[in-house]
Amino acid sequence: MSAVVAIRNATQMLTPEERHHITGLIANLKDKYKTLNSDARREEQATKARDAKRTTLLKKIHEIVPDFTDEGQSYDDLKNLHDTAKSDLKAKAKEDKDRERLVKKWNDAGFDGDCPSMSNDALDAHIKSLLKERQDEKKAKKKLDAQILADANKRQKIFDKVSEFGLKPAPDSTLEQLQGLLTRHNDAQKQQKKDDAACKKFRNQLNKIIAD
Repeated sequence: MSAVVAIRNATQMLTPEERHHITGLIANLKDKYKTLNSDARREEQATKARDAKRTTLLKKIHEIVPDFTDEGQSYDDLKNLHDTAKSDLKAKAKEDKDRERLVKKWNDAGFDGDCPSMSNDALDAHIKSLLKERQDEKKAKKKLDAQILADANKRQKIFDKVSEFGLKPAPDSTLEQLQGLLTRHNDAQKQQKKDDAACKKFRNQLNKIIAD
């Protein structure tokens, strides 16, 4: 039973002896009426504020998720949904920015073909792999070029040297051929020195025998 029904029923039960208390009861009811009006206004204002706050939140959600349907979710549920939508939007913006950076990196590197369609992490790893492969190829070519130059210088040096010895190597002689020619010349020189030394030794012995 509500308080209103209880009071109405109670007034019917008042006796003539209790009539002197009616004035005080009326004053109490008037005070309660004022208090209830104040409470009702505050509740109405609070309800309007909650509705306005919820409407504002729904507007923010629709700005991110246009097809969102309001099914009477609680404010807290809407707040969680909005936070999630903002987080997803931020992540998507970062992903798009990273993708743009990777596409530019691909184009600036001058790789053949269009930028591959793959996840950002996979694309980043793929670009790094191609760049490392290119760098390794450059290092290998630089090393090979340096070796070719060193061999060419060495060949010319040996060519000049054997020419100074009076040998006449073919102009298109390879490094190996020139090295072989120089080795044979040096071996021949060593053998000649040995032969000259032996000849000198025998001559000295012969001269000594003749002198005796």
